[in-house]
Amino acid sequence: MYNRRIWIAVTVVTFGNFMFMPVAQAQRQEFEAISCNVATENMVHSSSDVSFSAFDQKGITQSTHASKLFDNWTRHSVFVFKKISDEMK
Repeated sequence: MYNRRIWIAVTVVTFGNFMFMPVAQAQRQEFEAISCNVATENMVHSSSDVSFSAFDQKGITQSTHASKLFDNWTRHSVFVFKKISDEMK
């Protein structure tokens, strides 16, 4: 009798959790934007077999979509590249 009450309670709680779980309806949305970037490369070390470079990139994005979601987004990125005998890492 006690074991049956536990199973009923577990079943009710489980189905209750699934019943109230929110379900998202995803929609595909396409965006179009214009981006303007400028980058500076600093060669840190260069030799015949290995070279290191650092890039500093800045840019701004203007949205052409009606919602203007990406309007005036700015970006600042820093990259470090290592080149060993014609292989970038």
